[in-house]
Amino acid sequence: MFPKVPPQVIVSPRNQTVSEGKTVKFICKATGVPKPAITWTFNDRSLPLLAIVKHTEEGYQLILPNVTKNMRGTFKCTAENKASKASSTSTLHILGKSSTLCIFGKYLKQQQQQRQQQQIN
Repeated sequence: MFPKVPPQVIVSPRNQTVSEGKTVKFICKATGVPKPAITWTFNDRSLPLLAIVKHTEEGYQLILPNVTKNMRGTFKCTAENKASKASSTSTLHILGKSSTLCIFGKYLKQQQQQRQQQQIN
């Protein structure tokens, strides 16, 4: 008989904060004997429709293109083999497009005010 080693799982990065419309990538690395089967879930449910899962040298990638506010939450990678089951999670935070535009708008306004002050002086 072959030895059974329970899975160990690590998801990276642990947390991400991105603007709407960006692409997000999580990587799940899992070990165990026999080699564990990997599944991803989102808020303990199925993944968003646009999610892409693929196995690479880095590990099991979860790619979320063009993220929306509906994709904020907890993504969980679960590894399961005959010995046991283990999970690791990462939280995704989404900034609205308006938040980014608002910050950029304030920056432009400050730049304009500084130029006006320089012209007066």
